[in-house]
Amino acid sequence: MQHNPNIVVMGSHGSTDLTATEELGSIAPGLVAHKKSDGSVTVLSSDGQSIGISLGETLDGDTTKCTVARVGNLIPVQITPEATRIGNVDFLPKVSGVSIQITAGATAGAEVVTVVGKKITVQIEAATSTATQVAAAVMASAPALTLLTSAVIQSGQGSTAQAAPVAETSVPLAAYAYPGAPFKFSATTGMATSGGTTSGAIFSQPPSGDVIKTGRMLDGSTVWCAYIDMGGGL
Repeated sequence: MQHNPNIVVMGSHGSTDLTATEELGSIAPGLVAHKKSDGSVTVLSSDGQSIGISLGETLDGDTTKCTVARVGNLIPVQITPEATRIGNVDFLPKVSGVSIQITAGATAGAEVVTVVGKKITVQIEAATSTATQVAAAVMASAPALTLLTSAVIQSGQGSTAQAAPVAETSVPLAAYAYPGAPFKFSATTGMATSGGTTSGAIFSQPPSGDVIKTGRMLDGSTVWCAYIDMGGGL
């Protein structure tokens, strides 16, 4: 079977200089581990200092312990997808490669949504269709919902008329995850995010495929992930 460079087995790594330790506690692979005063690890920053990235359960299959990468490169981390604002609507992608274009020519309240490949086109009545109407039209489109998780109106802007045309705009899964960018993580989930705690690690260039990849967990479920380099730890 042909190897897919955009699929990563979570818990694996591409590092040739990995330093890892076995820790007490169960943390899913790809999440930041924090060490508590009792010696166990959690994903909560409030529990203690960050020590590395979980690689999942230990090799002996003991689910009460996990392996934590302390130093290394090409370590996969789980990422938090984030929305892109177009006009006064925040679009949260479900897959990579999505784009949205706004065109004129429809009637307010009867907006038209079409999908070709991963491009979503929303036809509206320029300067009349509201943010509420645009979001409702997108969320009512079954093809659009194969590409988007949600279309959320900017707070207090539901009645604001939307402009058209708006050129085709990329809706990336995580614009903050690009090679050389600082790796920031959530204080509550341990996942990469744009507004979290800044670490000493950076996002790295994968040897092949896209920067954002599909991570496959041991149970067959999937997450979004990217690689980081942490030669000096977190």
